[in-house]
Amino acid sequence: MLIAFQLVHRGILNRPLLYLSSFLNAHKAQYYDRLMAVRADGNWEGWMRFFLYGVAVTAEEATATAGAIVRLREHDRARIQARGLGLSELKLHDVLFRRPLINVALVAEQLGVTDVTAGRLIDQLGSLGIVEEISGRRRSRAYRYTDYWRLFDDGVTRESVSVGSRIAESRTAGDPPPAFR
Repeated sequence: MLIAFQLVHRGILNRPLLYLSSFLNAHKAQYYDRLMAVRADGNWEGWMRFFLYGVAVTAEEATATAGAIVRLREHDRARIQARGLGLSELKLHDVLFRRPLINVALVAEQLGVTDVTAGRLIDQLGSLGIVEEISGRRRSRAYRYTDYWRLFDDGVTRESVSVGSRIAESRTAGDPPPAFR
């Protein structure tokens, strides 16, 4: 996070959108090797190549995630409108991008509606497969905007949504070029 904030401070980024920790964790051995090479041999060039490769990979992933978010939003809004649902369902959809984990009380508070109306709105989006119940309880249920949630999964496989169909595509951060090994 400090790296991202430093890039913002220097005006290179407008916002701290790059999450390099994920890349560094995925390439832990190379990360430690490069740091040791700086310490032992003064090999700053190898460290900088590795680090800049990480920035490039992270930026590519952030761009891909942003594109997937836009596609998901457009896709789901089109489904809501095609079903003939109203402005309240679209407002709930907007809430889901800020809070992908919801319950009836949260929706009622965010939209300024009764609990009964909030439950109905959640049910409407649930019938479209946009939200799913995840708590397994009869009362005080929790719901998740799963397709959106998966876009931020830190695992090796990222799921993205294409307009018209949901597909899983394998995405890896990729191995650094041989010079970094």
